[in-house]
Order: sequence, then C-alpha cells, then structure tokens
Amino acid sequence: MCGPTCVFAFFIGRAWDRFKEARWRLIIQAALVPVSLGLLGASTLVIARVAGQTWQTVALMLATAAFTYRLRVNPLWIFAAAALLGLAGAL
Repeated sequence: MCGPTCVFAFFIGRAWDRFKEARWRLIIQAALVPVSLGLLGASTLVIARVAGQTWQTVALMLATAAFTYRLRVNPLWIFAAAALLGLAGAL
C-alpha cells in the first residue's frame, strides 16, 4: 500500500534537491503549504469523526493532540503506543 508512494517520493525528492535555488521550486513549495495543511486538517477530521464516538475517546484524542503539540513528539511514537495499547486490549 505504501510502496508506490514511497518510491515516488524518493525519486521526486532527489529531483527536488537538484533544483534548490530555482525560482519555480520556491513558488511551488510556497503554494503546497496551504494545500498540505488542508489535507492534514481533512484527514484529522475524518479520523476524529470515526474515533470520537464517546466522551472518553474525544478526551483521549484531545489529550493526545495536546501531548504531541506541547512536547513536540513525533506522531509515529503516538501511533506505536496506541498500537501497543490496542494489542494489549486496553483500547
């Protein structure tokens, strides 16, 4: 599932680095910031709608978001902890 995207990102990243100083690259990069933020917000909303069925899960989502934002923790660590808790039957 992730393989084609990773391969695509790898090759695009290499090409992207070659044109560090190009004006068109800076323009595209500036334009992609709001697009990326919009996609991230939409993904967050979809996940929150599915996961936030009870007040406990909403509280857990908010606590996780605050923890991640406050401590600047990589979200992958949060996903790993959630996976372990899910495997243990805690969630």
